[in-house]
Parts: sequence; structure tokens; C-alpha cells
Amino acid sequence: MNLDLFYTAFPDRKIAEKMIEELLKRHLITCAHIIGEGTSFYVWKGAFEKSAEVYCLLKTIAANKDQIFSYFCEEHPYEAFPLIRISAESFHEPYNQWMIHSLKKS
Repeated sequence: MNLDLFYTAFPDRKIAEKMIEELLKRHLITCAHIIGEGTSFYVWKGAFEKSAEVYCLLKTIAANKDQIFSYFCEEHPYEAFPLIRISAESFHEPYNQWMIHSLKKS
């Protein structure tokens, strides 16, 4: 089974949890991991910036990528949000079956 992992970041844990819960309700992801909090350093619109962020890993299948991207465009608070897709394969059949079942809408 082709598995997609999305690495992303949010400005705080409350927003991360809210968006994760909605993605789960919409059956667009099977699960998410809030990896931790950290500080990002970057240049934005010509100015040096430093901000706290919450980093997450989302698990899904390739077929859901466009809907996830659309949801992020609508709801993510960042003007330019990170949504980095990593394609992988899962070889453990019980996990594959759990993913398929989790993504089915009742």
C-alpha cells in the first residue's frame, strides 16, 4: 500500500489539535503525531524572524493528498504553510488494513 506522510507545522498546539481532529473527522488521515515544539528561524518578507511552532506528522494515503492540501489552504493560519509530502510503502498487512478501514466514511 502506498502511504503518504505529511510533515507540517502550526503556530501552537491548540491549532494543531483542532486541524488534526477535523482531518480525522473527514477521514482524510489515519492518525497524526504531534512530534514536539521548537523554534523556527527564517527570513520572511525580507525580515529575520524567530517563532515557536508545533511540528506534526500526518499519515494518509496518496489519494487524499489534494483534499488535505485544500483543507490546509482554507484553514491553516500561515500565509505560506509547510506541507511536505513524503511517499512511502507500508509492508505490514495488518497496518494496511487498519489504514483502509480508518479512512472509510461510515
